[in-house]
Amino acid sequence: MFFHRSLFDILDAYIQSVGDIQSDNAAVKSALMDIEALTDFAMHKIGVALEVSLAQEISTVGLKWADQVRLHPEQAAQLREQAQHELND
Repeated sequence: MFFHRSLFDILDAYIQSVGDIQSDNAAVKSALMDIEALTDFAMHKIGVALEVSLAQEISTVGLKWADQVRLHPEQAAQLREQAQHELND
């Protein structure tokens, strides 16, 4: 049986493995800058082999999301949806 994993699913799982995007913002951003750790996580925890370019795209969207959540915590739900649309469209 094959389960589809979107790029956002990988981003979301990776962030959750580090902590909360709001309360652990600095740690999340640091983790998102580590492309090798992100690709390793995708392979070993989710079973998805990511090309470096896709990992970089996930990182870029994740860093933007984390920055915006830090600046606008009251808009966390909308910012999550925005990140999801950016990666899955």
